[in-house]
Amino acid sequence: MGRETCTPRARQRERKIRAKERSRMRR
Repeated sequence: MGRETCTPRARQRERKIRAKERSRMRR
């Protein structure tokens, strides 16, 4: 989990996924 964070595109993709999960949780 996080082994492809070397590339900038993977980092942005992970940030988008995290934002989606945070929005879905809406705590």
